[in-house]
Amino acid sequence: MDERLRELERASAQGNLQAAAQRLAERVRRGDLGSERLALAAYCHDPAALLATGGPPPPTDAPTWAAGLGARHGLPLLLRVIAEALLDQVDEGHSDLPPELVRGLAAAVEAWERDPTPDAITPVRIATLALFRARGCMDVVHCFMYLTSAWSVDRRLTEEELLAPVAPALRALGRGGVAALRPERVAARALASGGATARPLAPG
Repeated sequence: MDERLRELERASAQGNLQAAAQRLAERVRRGDLGSERLALAAYCHDPAALLATGGPPPPTDAPTWAAGLGARHGLPLLLRVIAEALLDQVDEGHSDLPPELVRGLAAAVEAWERDPTPDAITPVRIATLALFRARGCMDVVHCFMYLTSAWSVDRRLTEEELLAPVAPALRALGRGGVAALRPERVAARALASGGATARPLAPG
């Protein structure tokens, strides 16, 4: 790491947003961070990434933001965000669902998002079926069933098409604003070191 990057890191650590944005742009230039991951972080409301990309502010209501996430960055990532929101609800004590079923779903979706292959989607379907049998959070279950089926036949869904299953699922989880979906978790993963050499973001 040269002195220029060290200076930007020090300044960004002290809260200098301009330096943080310049540091991200420098990481992209050096090949340490993929441009698609920077765009994802910006869509997740990361201030430095937004400044670095110069794009428009992303949506602030949860259904619109989530539908855009799925359309831009793939259904596996969208369903991972929804599964994590469901797990948050369980951890906060706001759900009567069996915790082991929700944790199983979250783990399966995380593995699928990391390796979006037909083999990896099978555990997601099994975990979704277990929730269906438990009659828990059916709007979320229906969302998972619809979107995993669409992914399996390589059907590309528009934002408008994604809103139909996503909006009821997020209403059932009580997630009206983007902040409740914890987009900072997604941004942190996107900006983690090694982003350029990691698996490219899969399309929906």
